[in-house]
Amino acid sequence: MCQACTDIDSGRFVDYTELDAASNRGVDEVQSLLEQAVYKPVQGRFKVFMIDEVHMLTGHAFNAMLKTLEEPPEYLKFVLATTDPQKVPVTVLSRCLQFNLRPMAPETVQEHRRPCWKPKRSRPTRRRCACCRGRPAVRCGTPCR
Repeated sequence: MCQACTDIDSGRFVDYTELDAASNRGVDEVQSLLEQAVYKPVQGRFKVFMIDEVHMLTGHAFNAMLKTLEEPPEYLKFVLATTDPQKVPVTVLSRCLQFNLRPMAPETVQEHRRPCWKPKRSRPTRRRCACCRGRPAVRCGTPCR
């Protein structure tokens, strides 16, 4: 995993803020989140606000978000996750790109990640081979003749 992903996982990435809307549903929680939007990112290229179970927000909380969703700063990205998009107001949905995700088989995930995990080829170590009159030989494990 990259350093940013590791930091996000451990809760140390300051440009990533997650809000659980199932337990933080009100306008006060959304306003305190939006107050952070004025600050530019410190570590990453973007500041990311992840709102999980966004359909649980109150109507007033959605209204508080609308202006920022309409005209977000160029460095700010919202990720609104929900299992019930029908409960998200149309005024919010119309300002979002929607991605319908579905589960992937573990084999498919492994296949997509394989190029990222290829071990780097290490260069063979060179040594002087006495049998070859001092020319460099690649240490390959076969006896020198």
